[in-house]
Parts: sequence; C-alpha cells; structure tokens
Amino acid sequence: MEARQTIAFAKFADAAVAPAKADYVARGSLQYEFATEILQTPIQLLKINNAKAQIVEILHHLAANNMVMAHEDAPLKFIQMVQLLRFAGMDEIEAIWAQFKGNHAHRQWILNAAPAIGTPVALRFIKEKFVAGEVTIPEATQALVAAVHLVTADAEAIKHAALAFHPKVQEHAVLREIVMLGYGTFVYKFCAAHPNCAADHIKPIHDLVATAVANGDFKDIGLLLKAVGNAGHPASLKPIMKLLPVFGAAAANLPIRHQVNAILAMRNIAKREPKLVQPVALQLLMDRTLHPEIRMVSCIVLFETRPTIALVATVANMLKRETSMQLNVKAQASRKNNRRSSSSSSSSSSSSSSSKSSKSSAKYLGENLDPVAVVILRAVKADKKIHGYQAAAYVDHAADRAQIIINALAEDNNWKMCADAVLLSKHKIMAKLAWGVECQEYAAIIKAESGALGPHPAARLKVQWVKIPGIFAHYGKRVADYIPGAAFMAGMRVHRADNDDKAIQVLMAVQAQRVLNIIVKTPKVKVSTMAHVNEFWHSDSIRLLYSAATAAQCSMVGRTLTTFNNRRYNNELPFACYQVLAQDCTPELKFMVLMKKDAATEENHINVKIANMYVMYIFKAEMSVWLYVPVVHNLLLFFSPSLPNIAIRPEGDGLALVAPGHGLEKVYIAKDMWKIEVADWMRGHTCGLCGRADGEIKQEFYTPSSFVTKNAVSFAHSWVLPSQTCRDANQCLMTHKTVKLERNMDGQVSTCYSIEPVLRCLGGVEGIRVDLRDTSDAHVACRCSEQCA
Repeated sequence: MEARQTIAFAKFADAAVAPAKADYVARGSLQYEFATEILQTPIQLLKINNAKAQIVEILHHLAANNMVMAHEDAPLKFIQMVQLLRFAGMDEIEAIWAQFKGNHAHRQWILNAAPAIGTPVALRFIKEKFVAGEVTIPEATQALVAAVHLVTADAEAIKHAALAFHPKVQEHAVLREIVMLGYGTFVYKFCAAHPNCAADHIKPIHDLVATAVANGDFKDIGLLLKAVGNAGHPASLKPIMKLLPVFGAAAANLPIRHQVNAILAMRNIAKREPKLVQPVALQLLMDRTLHPEIRMVSCIVLFETRPTIALVATVANMLKRETSMQLNVKAQASRKNNRRSSSSSSSSSSSSSSSKSSKSSAKYLGENLDPVAVVILRAVKADKKIHGYQAAAYVDHAADRAQIIINALAEDNNWKMCADAVLLSKHKIMAKLAWGVECQEYAAIIKAESGALGPHPAARLKVQWVKIPGIFAHYGKRVADYIPGAAFMAGMRVHRADNDDKAIQVLMAVQAQRVLNIIVKTPKVKVSTMAHVNEFWHSDSIRLLYSAATAAQCSMVGRTLTTFNNRRYNNELPFACYQVLAQDCTPELKFMVLMKKDAATEENHINVKIANMYVMYIFKAEMSVWLYVPVVHNLLLFFSPSLPNIAIRPEGDGLALVAPGHGLEKVYIAKDMWKIEVADWMRGHTCGLCGRADGEIKQEFYTPSSFVTKNAVSFAHSWVLPSQTCRDANQCLMTHKTVKLERNMDGQVSTCYSIEPVLRCLGGVEGIRVDLRDTSDAHVACRCSEQCA
C-alpha cells in the first residue's frame, strides 16, 4: 500500500516563540550515574522485586538447561544471578546455600558465581564454608583463585583473605600456596588504591619469614618471599635486605635460589619506590664476588626502578669489562625491555628535549657519550621520600668539550644544572652555566682569553648573564655599590662609566716583571690600578668585597627603622637622650653607634665609638651634613682617613665611616636617613635598636636585660642610655624606673609593678611629653623643675 500527501505553502510569519513564564527547576545534569550501593555490571538493567526468589528461579533454569550442553542464554542468566547475589547480601546467600548445597548442579553454580560477586561478602562466604567443612579442597581452591582477581581489595577483604594463616589451610600445600600468594596480591591491590596503607597488613608474612630463617626451615622461605613480592609493600624492603648478600648475615646460610627469590621480591617495591630499591640493586649488580645468577636478577630489578640515562651508561661501561656472558646477555635484554616500556611515556619529553638542545648545548654530551664519573648524594627522610642530587661528568676529547649535569633525585623536582665548557682555541675558552627547571630558567656565560694589549701580554675574563635569580642580583648590587669605596681605599683609580648592564669584565696586562695593569669594568664603574704581584695578592680588597656582600644592614628613613633581620617599626626617639642603635655585645665591645635628638633643633645626632676612640660625631643641619672628630691622642682631626683601620669619606649625598677590621663595615648618614652595616662574622653578636642580626624575627625585640618584649615602643625605650643628674639642661633628663600600677582585678584593687623598667623623668624633673601605653605611661621629654634647678 502506498500513501501520498500534498502540502501547499500558506503564509510566512516572523514571530518568535515566547518562552514559558513558569519558574525553571534545577534538575542537575543529563549524565546518568549508577548507584553505589552495590556493584553494577554493564548489562541491561534488571528489575529486582524479590532477590531470593529470582536467584532460585535462575538457579533452577541453569541447572535444568545446562546438563549436556550450555544453553544459549546461560551467560546472560549467570550475569543476572551475580547481580542478584550482590543485591541479596550475606544472609540470603546463606539461606540459598543451605537450601541447595546438597544438590550437585545447583551447588556448582553457586560456587562459580560467588567469586564474581566482587565484594568482601564473596571472600567471607568462601572462607566460612571452607572452615566449616562444607566445601572441598578443590572447590575452595577454584573459588579462591577466582576471588583473588575479581574481589575488590579493601580493609574488610584483606581481613577475610587472612584465611591464608588459618591452620586448616596450612595442612594443604597447594591450597596454602594459592591463598598465601593471593593474600599478597590483595595487599598490593589495596595499597595501590591507598598509597599510605599501613605495614600491619604485611607484617604476618614478615613474622613467618623471620621464624623460618631462625629455624632454618628453607622449604617455606621461597613461598613466603613470593608472597612478600606480590604485596610489594615498601616496609618489606628491610626484612628482604636481611636475606641478601652484602646486606644481611642470614644470606650466608641461604641457598642461591632463595637469595634470588629475595631479590625478585623487590620488583613490585621498585615500581612503587624506585629510589629506595635502586641503590640496593645497583650494589648487588656491581659486586663481582657474588654468584652470576644473583647479579642477573639484580640487573632485572635495577631496570624496574627506571634508572636515569647516566646510571644506564654507568652499567653499560661496567658490562664492557664483565667476563660473565650470562650477565651480559641478561643485562642487554633488560636494557631493551626497559627502553621499550618507557618509550611511550618519554616520547613527548624526548621531542621537547631535542628542541631545547638545538637552542642550548645543555644536553649535548649527555645524550651521546657515556659519563666519565657519576656522583650520587642522597638522603631518605622519615616519609620514605628520596632527596638529594646526582652529578654526571662527560668529556668529548675530540671536540675539546666537557660537561657536568646535576639532577635533583626527588620525583617531583625537575631542577637541573648544566655546565658546558669548550676550548675554542689555544687562547680562548668559553663556558655556559644554565640551571633551573630543565636548565631553562637561568643562564650565565663565562669567557676567558689570552692575547696582547699593545706590546704587553694580557688576559681577559668576562662574565655575562642572561637571567639570574633575584638573590644573586641583590648581593651583586651590594658588591657593585661597595667596589668604588673598596677601590678608593686600595689606592685604585675609579671612573663612572656606562658599560654593559649584564656583564663584568676583568682585564690584566703584564706591564713589567711582577707588575700588573688591572682594569675592572662593572655596569656603572671602571676601576684601574697598577699593582705589584705580591702586593696585589696580599691585599685586603677581595676580603673587603666579600664582607660587603654578606654584611647585615640596618637603616632608618624618617621614623621607620629596619633592623638587621629586616623587621620594620616606628622608632620614637626621646629628646636629648642617646639610644643605642647597634653595638658589639661581646666583652670586647669593638664598636658602638649611638643617636640622640637635639632638644632645641629636633635634629638627629649620631656618635660612633670604636674600641676606646670617640671617632665620629655627626649632626644633620637642614641642607648639609657636618663631621666633627674630637681630640684623639692630642691631635684634632677634621675629615681625616688616617685613623688606624678606619676610613672616613664622602659617599653620595652623605658621609660614610668604614671600619671593617672592627666588625663595622659602614656607618652612612645623609640628610634624611642613616644606614649601618656590620660584618658577617658579627651576626648574632650585636644588640641595640638594630637587633641581633641572627635571623630570629619572632624574637627581635631583645631588651638590654635579655627580656623579649612584643612592644616596639617599649623595646626602643629600653635602649635609651639613662642620665644620672638633672643639673645640665642639655643632657638627658631621663632614667629607667619600675612603675607601680593600680589595677582592679575581679572587683579588688591590686598593686602591681611593671615587668621591665619604664622610661621616666629623673627625680625633680617634670615630664612635658608622655607616651600613653596600655600598661604604664612613659616619658619622652622632660624639663627641670624648680627643685632640680
């Protein structure tokens, strides 16, 4: 029959369809998700009304229709029964078993379906029926073999798998082997899903191994070691090592086959914790006194740890001198298998590495030559993670090239350093140093060459950087800032220059015998000198440069003071009283830097005392900086750098005093700021407002009594030098006093005293400015009363 329909165009309407005005309800996503209450099999969904009745019906169908040959719907019915058993639970499964265990056909279908349930219920059912004697040894063996692969490994499943240690299992060798190996497999599966799984699960087997070794019962050691190997738990490494030659004394009494089993037991551990197993396997492989079979299996385990290219090259070099043909063949096979298994995971990284190598020679030699030396420094922390570094050195004699590659050993650390040096000619050598992530973050180039400067032999060294870490730039700038002063002190000529901002050059020309003409170029300065060789090498210039770069620095701009430990706070300076900015707190008291605010002009005055000399007194006028040096040894010195180990010079917009021999690298003062730098060897030995320079910022506010206060103002006041008299209005009129406090505590008036003395005016002196604190009032300015005058 054929039907036709004719459609004619009537009209065209350009009107949008209005959406429904009802509120939309959130329905989630369209993705279908299976319930998690029971395991699901991807088949046509089964409607479950009465699980027990449906199981019985399917059992009857399977038993009746599969006696001679399998029925066409047997697979589907079997899967349906498995799904129903998962839903039924242990009680209903027990009831069905009790009903049909006497019927051979029904019994077999139940035992075949039980492992496929895939939950701990399956193991519990098999274990209970075996212990109760309701299933035979062949039936239990078949069911347990299937359960090992089908049951999900969790804590409850492992508890039921402990059937391996039941006395009834120990009586049957075949069943014992299957259950023991299966127990190890369960532990491995559980720990794969739970990386931090406890070692308690594998401890029973460890105890059995220890007992067998102590009793000399060698027939069980092989099986137990295989079970340990199946589990692959890192905690097994120590018990295994006790059975290995070189590492354990028990190995001397073990047959070779059990030593081999102990080594092979590390294979699964090597996959989880390669850095723990690698040194053990490597040491066994390298020991030529061991049996070749032991070294062969050690090689297999070593390549399970995914060794680096450098380590593989080291093994290859060792094999070149190996006399055992068996070991050579096995090692070559292991190298090929390892390369094939890792090719898929390394293909992407190798392609990127080749592209990087075209831009940089970082991996040039490492990819084509065997290393001449490999050094491994490693440490294992409490979390069992490997930390440390591996260094490999390569030499290409034909190309006059050498390279050192340093890798971090931690799995999550891809830091690397690549040093590549090449001899370009007899008179020129160049080296490149790159480091960071895959040697790609930072880089510097070093060039050294010899030649002639006019008629004089000369040599030049140039260091040029592409990018360097911020900490290098920070200390490099400090050194560069110090070079002009150090050069001036050493009698060198200093010129301002606009040189390459990412390079430093040193040029040395032999002017005459034992006389060098030295020129140093930094981004901002050119320094030159004519030095006698002996005098130059005995100069303190290099030491001064190092000291300047590592000095601790304290400064104050406006009212903000930054300590040696880089802690910032606002300093309230009392009038006319000296505060200790920084001093040597050792018994030697090599230096002391003091500051006070003038009562009349409110300008800051700074005193510097070095040893027994009162060296420098600086005060800041509105537009200038003045220097006054009082009488020293009956000599009046103005702006003289001739004091012993002390130099005073203009610097920038201010003046600087340098006394590195006394631990005081620099005291600098300008119109709106001052700065103090102490030598690196003074760290932890200073005190005052600038702190101790010990890096302990949480305990920065140490008072003279070694009490640590949390209050910056109390800390600053504690370092005020008190006065003993009020007779001179130009002197400090303050001292430290313990203050009596009246406090209402729980409705009662209590008398307390301040823990630390508070800055107060002297007796007979009245305070004219008071700093109000939560605990007590501190005076910051005083004047003489009629009683004092």
